[in-house]
Amino acid sequence: MILSYLKYWLKASYKGGHGVHSPFMYHFVTLILEEKYDYFAFRKIDLVRKKLLLNKTEIEITDFGAGSRIFKGNKRKISDLAKYSAISKKHGELLFRMVNYYKPKTVLELGTSLGLGTMYLASPNSKTKLITIEGCKEIGKLAQHNFNQHNFTTIELVIEPFESALTKVLAANNLIDFVFIDGNHSGVATLNYFKMLLPILSENAIIVFDDINWSNSMQQAWKTICHLEKVRVSVDIFRFGIVFFNKNLSKQHYIIRF
Repeated sequence: MILSYLKYWLKASYKGGHGVHSPFMYHFVTLILEEKYDYFAFRKIDLVRKKLLLNKTEIEITDFGAGSRIFKGNKRKISDLAKYSAISKKHGELLFRMVNYYKPKTVLELGTSLGLGTMYLASPNSKTKLITIEGCKEIGKLAQHNFNQHNFTTIELVIEPFESALTKVLAANNLIDFVFIDGNHSGVATLNYFKMLLPILSENAIIVFDDINWSNSMQQAWKTICHLEKVRVSVDIFRFGIVFFNKNLSKQHYIIRF
């Protein structure tokens, strides 16, 4: 991971939008990636995060993904999940800004965890249809409790293993505009979810992949996705890989410092 980050840091550029010739990408860098506005929703989610970090309750989890490098066994303190597994403030706020700027009508999240990422996705617009899938029943129950307690009433939470849940969600919805994939950190599984999503993505869809440098298999999956013709623009910000399907964009790959 350290070597991967060093390679990324040496290759990454476009700070402040310098050297970006595409107006679309210039706006992405300057108005979304580097925007510093402190939205009220951020403070609300910060308070939720603080409460979770203080919660020492232990729960038993079922891991359907590639496993954990930090935890051993199936028991976790909620405070540890908040510290090590939940989305970071920096990356959560980026998700908020993307949804706020691009205004997708339907958002899908794979991997609810404690629900912090979901809250960032839900906060810009209460009319956005937001479906989030969590494989672990205990974590899903905890996320739903967090949504209820903090008045996130428009989130549709599905507690079921990803593949079976995804099949049902895709059958029940017309088009999906924005997807955040943060669950099974297996390259094979990530590619499988991606292929399942392709037929139901809207014309200008955006997919955000979490932890593209988590393992060699995730790095390979990310490279495969970037090379697909349907993917017009791909953006590597080290932790996130972001792909845009807008067919009016020229095929381009960016490594941007974040």
